[in-house]
Amino acid sequence: MSENSMLNIKALESNKNISARNYWKQRLKNFRAENCFDGATDDQQLPSGNTYGVYTVEIPRHVSGNLNGIASSDKAKHIVLLSALSVLIQKYSSTGKVLLFTHTYSEEEKQDAGKGIIPVGIDIAPDTDFSTLVNTVKENLFSDFRHARYPLERILAGSPAIKRISGVGLGMKGIALPIDVNGCSLDLYFSFHAEEDQKLDVWYHHSRFTYNFVQNITAVFLSLLSRITQNSRNSLQNIPLLTEQERLQVFNELTVFGNHASQAESVLVRTSYHQERLWFIDKFEKDYLYNGSPVYHNIPLEIGLKGTLNVEWLEESINSVIRHYSALRTCFVEVKDIIFQQPVNDAGIQLEKRTHRHKGSSLEAEITSERDKPFDPATPPVRAVLFETDTDSYKLLLIFHHLVVDRHATLQVARDILENYRRRSQGELFLEETERLRYAQFSEWQRGPLSKLYFYLFPYWKQRLGTRLKALELPTDRPRSAVHIYKGAAIDVSLSQHISSQVLRYAEQRLISPRLILMAAFKILLYKYVQHEEIVIGTSTDSRNNGVLKDVVGPLANLLPVRSQIFPSDSFQEYLTRLNNQFNADLSHSDIPFDKLVSYLAPEKDMSRTALFDVLFQYENKSYEIPRIDDLHIDLFENNYGYGKYDLSLLLLQSEDGVEGKMLYNSEYFDQASVELMMQRFSRLLGSLLLQPSRQLWEIDILDDVEKKGLLDSLDYTNSHYPEDKTILDLFDEQVTKWPGNTAVQYEGVAITYAQLDEQAGQVAAQLTARGVKADAVVGLLMDRSIEMVVGMLGILKAGGAYLPVDITYPEERRNYLLDNSQTRLVLTTNEFAGLVKPGISVVLIEDREPFNG
Repeated sequence: MSENSMLNIKALESNKNISARNYWKQRLKNFRAENCFDGATDDQQLPSGNTYGVYTVEIPRHVSGNLNGIASSDKAKHIVLLSALSVLIQKYSSTGKVLLFTHTYSEEEKQDAGKGIIPVGIDIAPDTDFSTLVNTVKENLFSDFRHARYPLERILAGSPAIKRISGVGLGMKGIALPIDVNGCSLDLYFSFHAEEDQKLDVWYHHSRFTYNFVQNITAVFLSLLSRITQNSRNSLQNIPLLTEQERLQVFNELTVFGNHASQAESVLVRTSYHQERLWFIDKFEKDYLYNGSPVYHNIPLEIGLKGTLNVEWLEESINSVIRHYSALRTCFVEVKDIIFQQPVNDAGIQLEKRTHRHKGSSLEAEITSERDKPFDPATPPVRAVLFETDTDSYKLLLIFHHLVVDRHATLQVARDILENYRRRSQGELFLEETERLRYAQFSEWQRGPLSKLYFYLFPYWKQRLGTRLKALELPTDRPRSAVHIYKGAAIDVSLSQHISSQVLRYAEQRLISPRLILMAAFKILLYKYVQHEEIVIGTSTDSRNNGVLKDVVGPLANLLPVRSQIFPSDSFQEYLTRLNNQFNADLSHSDIPFDKLVSYLAPEKDMSRTALFDVLFQYENKSYEIPRIDDLHIDLFENNYGYGKYDLSLLLLQSEDGVEGKMLYNSEYFDQASVELMMQRFSRLLGSLLLQPSRQLWEIDILDDVEKKGLLDSLDYTNSHYPEDKTILDLFDEQVTKWPGNTAVQYEGVAITYAQLDEQAGQVAAQLTARGVKADAVVGLLMDRSIEMVVGMLGILKAGGAYLPVDITYPEERRNYLLDNSQTRLVLTTNEFAGLVKPGISVVLIEDREPFNG
């Protein structure tokens, strides 16, 4: 062969490589290699090392039948399975852009691990059906195969968003595993036995997944495969990961759990997730943030008793109830960093009697002092004090730790104590029947059978809460501490009979619960205070809907984060409808324990705040029945203490007399007057919203005329002067000239001087100018709070443009609306958030300038 011919062949090969490189760069530019199952493993410890395991399962005959019905050849089955696996990842990761790895059909390349392996990017529209998806994957796959000879390591090198081979792959039996390319390997790989059509091998990396997790995710995949192949024309958004039948099967296991999983009370049982979190919080804060253990998880309940009282019978009644409910006799022990429940068989308490004939504040001070005494975890966290306040007048104070009760449980215990006293006074026997289900058995079920549901629920919550949540920047009377310190105080809350009736009437008209109406109004109040559109609060849900759990005494109530956007153009009825739909969807996914959810989401730690939300909203029907006892008048008093250290915790109780309740607040941050004013505004706002539900929210004010006048007078700065002939950049340049070495910006321990800030902003301006930014051009600024964000602002101004801040926490629709409405064609952002920019808008990465290292 001549030298010219060899040169021509080399040139041809070089052109092919350039073509393949450009193809893959374009093909994968909007895809990221992520392990969509990160954080979804179980509680088992993951080993280190670079070894694999394999889980083999027989494919059910009906699933094989469905597969054979829509795919006759091995290649067709490969495409169907690849499509099905992409649906699983899409539902798990809540992203429409799924990246998988698979092999080509070249037999010679399949003999060498890493050869013939390609990444496959799959776009899944929310409303598409499986048949359409399969055709799309088929077309993309055949196009990808034409460039499959380009080395995988070069494909990865040319796609910055794909750091390594990560996540999930699929192939037919015969490919060498594990795939290893330059030290990178798949974490999870599904290998289908085409010739037998009955088996599936699932290879998994030991350092990423446990055997139990792989079993569960394989079962989820096969269940999903069965349903999407049974009716391939059904919209994918109508096919849930979890069917109601599958959910009921898990709860049916609870029904028989008390019989089949029962153990002697003396056996140590691991705590529930709720108990585990509270234990470690108290352990961390004891003698560090507080003198002794924190007391904000002490739950008090006051019972007023007027009439002839037999104190001995009352003490017997209390101890009978404690003996009946194992949770009330439980102490906690730590064994190798694991916390266990240990009921004490012969536990009982001595009812402390005190005479207190001085009504008013001094009694309240004594009750507060008793409430704020810490518990010893080595003993059951229950105590009782009886105050004699007058002749035949008493107040019984019951105090529990949140480790063993929730609100429902405290009321149930109070009812049972009074019922026992009634029986004793009538000469009847105490309530002595055995618990249908002990709380310790519920804890075992929560960590066992219920955990099967977590694999289905994680994807929903990753979509709802996976991006950074916007903290509520409420105006406080004192600065927020770097480490959250809590001192609870409370005020009474009462809505007028007129407004309470309006709430019920509007609820009936709109077929929406009063809870949602009050929650929506409260969130709008917070929106008015903080002036940002994302509002995240928490609420509690009762897990006692299942009959077996109805009478369980223990902390069963679960916390539910409620995240929603409120826009100035919304009307109350528009926002209420949106919140109602979203909240009902949240409720249908609320089986996952809050503490497990926090662990899975792993939000950025902020020691100055509580996890996921800082404000708690609770609404209950005040419908508990109090036993009637001859010669005694009984009143129950709730005060909302003990349920956490939130900035604000609002409990509203609906009764025949209207809506009343308690607002608990952190007195370290808020004065009583500020909280009282907030609740006055809440009542006024609620009335306005119900009176004009179609009026846009920006038109509704929470201030009355007196407040407006006082605010305007205090902000009268007409005598202030500023240089009208200078721009922001002129003023900034003056500071650079005067104080080049002084700190201009400081964030999270890193500082930058005026000179450094000016240099960095100039580099960004050069980037933007090179991309065509001219005077008055709008440039989107999509960044997290950081020094880089300030650099970006100044850089855009130096380039002559105007910056449009786009909050990374906004939902996709809101981000796209801002960019489209402003006709923005260029966005300055970071590598981390580049994927949030909609296609068609150019991106400039701030990292491409000379980086600042501090």
